[in-house]
Amino acid sequence: MQVNDDLAATFTGATGFVVDDVRSTDFTVNFPGYDGSGTTALLAGTDSFARLASGTIEIEVTVTPGANRGPYSNSATATG
Repeated sequence: MQVNDDLAATFTGATGFVVDDVRSTDFTVNFPGYDGSGTTALLAGTDSFARLASGTIEIEVTVTPGANRGPYSNSATATG
């Protein structure tokens, strides 16, 4: 199972962003490996996911907006 989140696509037009933290009580996260641009896999890849189950992954990001002050819309894609 994997969840991918491309923050470079989310923050298009921003001067930059830094991933400060990724946390989950439901899954083993890929942090500090996940940076949201070069590495978009949020999970370590060691978890299994039961059919119709759910869980939460929280990402804390500092954004330098530059001329694009938002709003920004983000989504992640899960595969399993």
